[in-house]
Amino acid sequence: MPKSKRFSHLDWETAGQKRLRVALGVPFVSRIYNMKKSQLKKASQRLYSQALLERYCKALETAVQISCRYNVPPLPGRTMILFSGDMDEDDTWSPTQDFCCPPDVEAEKVDEEAKEEKLKPSMQEVAVLLSLMIAHSAEHPQLIHFNWWGCAEVELKSDVLLDNVRHVMKQVEVRLSFSFPSCLSTHCCNGFNTSNITPLL
Repeated sequence: MPKSKRFSHLDWETAGQKRLRVALGVPFVSRIYNMKKSQLKKASQRLYSQALLERYCKALETAVQISCRYNVPPLPGRTMILFSGDMDEDDTWSPTQDFCCPPDVEAEKVDEEAKEEKLKPSMQEVAVLLSLMIAHSAEHPQLIHFNWWGCAEVELKSDVLLDNVRHVMKQVEVRLSFSFPSCLSTHCCNGFNTSNITPLL
């Protein structure tokens, strides 16, 4: 809002509500204020459709695939990625990130509040996502999920990275009955030489 030279030392950001109401009582100031407000409101409006969201999702998946496979050279040899399945939430971890994992289309319908909560990524989902990105950047990856009750190799659903996140999360929720030392030694000594071992704890 404009201000005269007499009040040039005053700042609208720190002005009180009473002073703002008096200023908006001037027709010229009120007209400029409403015009700017309508411009900002119009600029913030976004019209979404299901088709547009699907295009965005496909474009995001393509960008992630290109980033994982072509932006960096693949890890040579056999790479074993270990990620923990019982990651506790940390107070320093902020779930309000600038991304969310793709929704599970096979899940049953839930209320809006639960849907909003599921859109926030957990530490476990981020660990799975990072593990999958490393696996997509390796020549011969082997993804191992371990926990205090044992460990097992993760089976991927497809070559699409984001589609595998929910699929791997379902496998994480299933309890494994193997002994961790023997299971890990079985994976490490199955006739192949492991060139890289990447743990995500």
